[in-house]
Amino acid sequence: MLSELDPLMDFRCPHCAASLRLRRVRRQPGPEGRLVCPRCAGELVERRHPAIANNWLWSRFYLPGVLLCALGIFLPSLAWLLPFAVAVLLLGFVALLIYVVRERWGWKRYAAPDSSVDSGGH
Repeated sequence: MLSELDPLMDFRCPHCAASLRLRRVRRQPGPEGRLVCPRCAGELVERRHPAIANNWLWSRFYLPGVLLCALGIFLPSLAWLLPFAVAVLLLGFVALLIYVVRERWGWKRYAAPDSSVDSGGH
């Protein structure tokens, strides 16, 4: 639900180029339940970014810093590791922010059913 507020995604209809960001895209009644544009009634396919569905793609950036912090906290002989672990954690969060912006900038949320954009390209 909050993905409609995502400033990085492109919510335009692939048929009429109307913004569908805050418009209600409904499913047609019937067994297929196709999505249609509320403005032009063109058929749509909803695309989800892989990073939204797979949280492990996010955790690879900050998990090394978390593990180093845990080692420094729970093993007293490795307490000298904490400043380095915090630096690795901060760098991981910066890398995560760069990844999120770079990967999702202009991501097309809706595609036409027969388009090749649905295969994962921007």
